[in-house]
Amino acid sequence: LGSTPPGPFAWPLIGNAAAVGQASHLSFARLARRYGDVFQIRLGSCPIVVLNGERAIHQALVQQGSAFADRPPFASFRVISGGRSMAFGHYSEHWKVQRRAAHSTMRNFSTRQLRSRQVLEGHVLSEARELVALLVRGSADGAFLDPRPLTVVAVANVMSAVCFGCRYSHDDPEFRELLSHNEEFGRTVGAGSLVDVMPWLQYFPNPMRTAFREFE
Repeated sequence: LGSTPPGPFAWPLIGNAAAVGQASHLSFARLARRYGDVFQIRLGSCPIVVLNGERAIHQALVQQGSAFADRPPFASFRVISGGRSMAFGHYSEHWKVQRRAAHSTMRNFSTRQLRSRQVLEGHVLSEARELVALLVRGSADGAFLDPRPLTVVAVANVMSAVCFGCRYSHDDPEFRELLSHNEEFGRTVGAGSLVDVMPWLQYFPNPMRTAFREFE
């Protein structure tokens, strides 16, 4: 594994971003036919190894799982969590302790335990009744109704009830503002950030940093 995997020529600054395009899964399948199941591309200045096929993926993620368990040192991860997030943190002894603590805590909410299942089902049923009532009311007389905003609030309310012991009205302005910021933050960061592959952009105004400040 000492040699660099084969791959297409990478242009300065942008790397292979233009070749990958929007339909990355199709581009990766096309590149795999030329370079094999393991090849390398560059997005900006960031080298990325792409795995195609069950055998290559199984070897990397199962047979050599610990070697591939780390997270890339993306600038967006540092901005989001200051390097302290379990989801974005480095694979280390500290991370293992965090994971064990989180796993132990989550077991308390396991549906295998009767009390936990009853509590969770109670929250879900309560929100389901509220959601159905709002959907019926909003679509009265055949009116068009987009169910997505109501569903987002219902799901968030279940999470809030389980984690914090309280729920919010669908009309609560503070709760809706929080959900709006959360959605915008997820859309900005979840889609990938140019700062991650072009680190020098972090010194300029960018959507990721703006979304994080608003979320805070």
